[in-house]
Amino acid sequence: MASQEQAPLRGVLMVAFHFPPQKGSSGLQRTLRFVQHLRGLGWAPTVLTAHERAYAECADDQLAEIPADVPVLRAFALDTARHLAIRGKYLGAMALPDRWWTWVVPAFFTGLRAIRRSRPAVLYSTSPIPSAQLVGWALHRATGLPWVADLRDPLTGRASAATRGLRHRAQVFVERCVARRAAHIVFTTSAARADFHSRYPALPLARLHVVENGYDEGDFLAAEALDAALLAPALAAETLVAGAPSVAQSSSAAPPQKPLLLLHSGLVSDAVRTPRALLQALAQALPEGEFDGRPVRVVFRGSQAEATYRPLTAALGLERWVAWRPALPYREALLEMLQADGLLLLQGEQNNPQVPAKVYEYFRAGRPVLGLVGEGSECTRLLAAEGLGTTAPLEDEAAIEAALGAFLKQVVAGIAPVMPAARAKNFSRAGRTAELATVLGAAAS
Repeated sequence: MASQEQAPLRGVLMVAFHFPPQKGSSGLQRTLRFVQHLRGLGWAPTVLTAHERAYAECADDQLAEIPADVPVLRAFALDTARHLAIRGKYLGAMALPDRWWTWVVPAFFTGLRAIRRSRPAVLYSTSPIPSAQLVGWALHRATGLPWVADLRDPLTGRASAATRGLRHRAQVFVERCVARRAAHIVFTTSAARADFHSRYPALPLARLHVVENGYDEGDFLAAEALDAALLAPALAAETLVAGAPSVAQSSSAAPPQKPLLLLHSGLVSDAVRTPRALLQALAQALPEGEFDGRPVRVVFRGSQAEATYRPLTAALGLERWVAWRPALPYREALLEMLQADGLLLLQGEQNNPQVPAKVYEYFRAGRPVLGLVGEGSECTRLLAAEGLGTTAPLEDEAAIEAALGAFLKQVVAGIAPVMPAARAKNFSRAGRTAELATVLGAAAS
C-alpha cells in the first residue's frame, strides 16, 4: 500500500485578496501559513490573488516565504479610493461589496484557466475582503467544484438601522451566496460560527467549522535570530517624538531608567478599535508620562491612522511619550513585541465574536497583555481562560484608567501573568493548517 507521502497531492485553488507583497493586514499571514504547510498534508495549493497595484502599501520582506512550487496568479485589480476617485471622492456604488470589486471578473477568468489547467479537487476563498468570496462563488457555479469559504468572521454581523446602507446590503448578498452554495464554511471562533448560524439556522452545523487564527513558530525563531542588539536601539528611539527629552537627559543625578514600552501593533480606527478612551485615560493616569517614577512610552505601530489621532494626542499633551509609527517588516514587528514590556489589545463590542490574529502573536511573544475589549467578547473569554491579561471595556475611560494602573503595577513588580512557552505551542498555525486540511478533504470527498 502506498504511504501518505507517496500518495498524489490533491490540488486546491486558494482565492485570497491579501497576499505578499501586500503590507498592513495581518490577515495575509493566515493564507501564507496555510500555503506553506498544506503540501506536507497532501495538498498542492495554487494561489489566486490581486495585482499588487491594488494594495495601498507593499513590502517584499515576505515574498521569499512563498514556497517556490506554489503558483501565484495575480488578477487585474484597482482600488476605487485610489484609482477611480475624483479629487479623493467616489460614489458609494463604486465600492460594492468593497473597494476592490474590479478584480472579480479578471480573477474569475484567471481562476477558470487555472482550473482547466490543473484540475484542483476543491476551491477555497478567504475574507475579510467580500469580493474574494464572490470570486469563489462564481468559480464554483461555473465549474461545479466543491467550495470551502473561509469567512473568518461573519461578513455582516448585527448592523444597526443607521448602517444598513448599500454596502451592508451588498455584503448580505455575498454572505447569502456563501450560505447557499459553499460545501463548508470556516470561522475563526465558535462565537462567530454561532452568530452566523443564528442568521442561517437551516444550515447543518456539520457544514460550519472553526479554524482559529494562530502564530507561526518559524517567524518568531527568525525574529529572535535578528540582531536585537542593533535593532533594539532603533526601535527604542522611535518611541520618542522629535524634540522630546531622552531618558538620559531626564536626570543628570540618577542613572537613566529604561522606559516601560507599551506597544499596540496593528490597525486602529473609530469603527472597530478606537484608541480615544485609552488616550484620555493615559492623560489622566500618567500626565507626566511616568509610572512610579519610571518613564513610560506608548507606541502605536502600523496603525494607518496617524493623521486621525495625532491631533488628539497633541491636544492631550501626550506627544512627548505617545508615538504613532509606521509598520515594520513582519519579523521586525515580532521582535518589537518580544522586546515590549506590555502589549495593548484593542477590540470593540461590535467585534465581540472575533479574536484577531494579533492575540496569538501576543501569546507567543510571552509578554503581559492589557486587553481593552468588549464585555463578554471572545477576546475576554480567551484571555480569562488562559489566565492572562488585565481587561477593561474599550470605550470606558474610567475603567481603562484603573486597569492601566493595576497593569503597570504588575509589570513593574515582575508579576504580570504571561503565556508559558509550552502552552503557546497549542496556537501554532501548523496545527491550524491540519484542521483546514481536514475540511478540504471533507469537501473534496
